[in-house]
Amino acid sequence: MYICWPDGFPGTTVNVSCPWYLPWQSRVRDRYAFRYCSDNGSWLLDLVSQGPWADSSQCAEDDAFLHQQVVRHSIQRKLRFVYTAGYTLSLISLVAANLTLISLRKLRCTRNYIHVNLFSSFILRAISVLLKDRRLCICSCILLLQVPCRAAQLLLHYSVASSWYWLLVEGIFLYTLLVLSVFSPTKSYRLYLMIGWGLPLAPLIPWTLVKYFQENSGCWRQNSNMGFWWILRAPLLLVICINVAIFVRIMMLLISKMRSHQMQNTDFRYRLTKSTLILIPMLGVHEIVLALVTDEMAEGTLRYLKLSVELFFGSVQGFLVAVLYCFINREVSGQQVNSFRMGRCPTDLI
Repeated sequence: MYICWPDGFPGTTVNVSCPWYLPWQSRVRDRYAFRYCSDNGSWLLDLVSQGPWADSSQCAEDDAFLHQQVVRHSIQRKLRFVYTAGYTLSLISLVAANLTLISLRKLRCTRNYIHVNLFSSFILRAISVLLKDRRLCICSCILLLQVPCRAAQLLLHYSVASSWYWLLVEGIFLYTLLVLSVFSPTKSYRLYLMIGWGLPLAPLIPWTLVKYFQENSGCWRQNSNMGFWWILRAPLLLVICINVAIFVRIMMLLISKMRSHQMQNTDFRYRLTKSTLILIPMLGVHEIVLALVTDEMAEGTLRYLKLSVELFFGSVQGFLVAVLYCFINREVSGQQVNSFRMGRCPTDLI
């Protein structure tokens, strides 16, 4: 244990506070380490090591801290296993869903192109999380590894943002489809691409510059100044709130149209609406609730609970998207059956 010792008078005991760098410093901040200055003006020597004797027993780790560390590492291992399994499941499901939509000719329309982009954003998200956890990025103290480690971190932030923006596109597309009697989805597709892939860069670029000039250390995983973190967080929460608002408005429109018999259960707009109405609250509401619980508020059990919910829902979102928009979609299932009956291979890519 390295401690800076002041000068002492001969024949006196010198005490200093426990070092600040100890991981358990909060538990021993009121305790001290001791040395004895002999009558001849030199530090009392340890008979075994022949170095200056010191009593730092008050600053040592206690059993409670060791137990806390063991529990924390155990929870972290379990959480990592859960979200790794979740992202792996999502990645496999999303790739299969993308191949399905791309391979079936009759499903090629703006609506399904938006689904494909949504799937792709979640694929990018799963890949970025799995890459981020690679051991190559852990040693951020090595300068050569900082660049790929920071690139993986930027890719993660971009992919998370793009997945939420593509969910926003899904909501906008459906709302426009329900409201406008004359609507050309093809003309709006470029705008959707700009929203889904372009807008996530708007907060990411200034955040990157701020981190580079103000907190340029490690892999940019730590947020010493939470104000910088809100550069990324605030736009995402705004998008999620807009999604929830669209969800409420679509539900009101759907009820109105069903009462006036303007829409039947067999209408593709009804099926798309049903999937979207399930998806938006399922993926968005928990984010708004958790945003109200800041890291400063979340301590102990509450912190682990918040982290568990975030990691679990974040890892299986891609799987839920693939299931709702592809695997249980009647239109997709019908085209697969027709393709099989006609002797075609459903995975015959063009």
